[in-house]
Amino acid sequence: MPIPRLWRRLQRYVERGRPKDAKSDRIFLSARRDRRTGDYERLTKSGVEQVRNVAELAGIRERTYPHMLRHSYATWALNHGMNPIMLAQVLGHSSLVMIQRTYDHSTPADAHELLAKLLADE
Repeated sequence: MPIPRLWRRLQRYVERGRPKDAKSDRIFLSARRDRRTGDYERLTKSGVEQVRNVAELAGIRERTYPHMLRHSYATWALNHGMNPIMLAQVLGHSSLVMIQRTYDHSTPADAHELLAKLLADE
């Protein structure tokens, strides 16, 4: 999904999916409220880990976990032409070593497809 479409979906989620009275600028919030401020709390580590439950409710049968979402995003971004240096920065890596080691499963066909896409865009 191109980034502008993702951006529009996130905006739609903020407009329709988040509680209207949320004061935080965070996109994803906990369902719990802070006792002192009354605002929704930030999503905790256990909240993020509930992706397993959400995946199950959505009918996803494969093992699902938060880091898999990160890995899937990184693979998708590289396959769609994201600069590996920028991706390393987004993921918080200090060098390209992790990108090279972790995402070297791209095939020559992936490289050919990306090259053809880049040439078609010119």
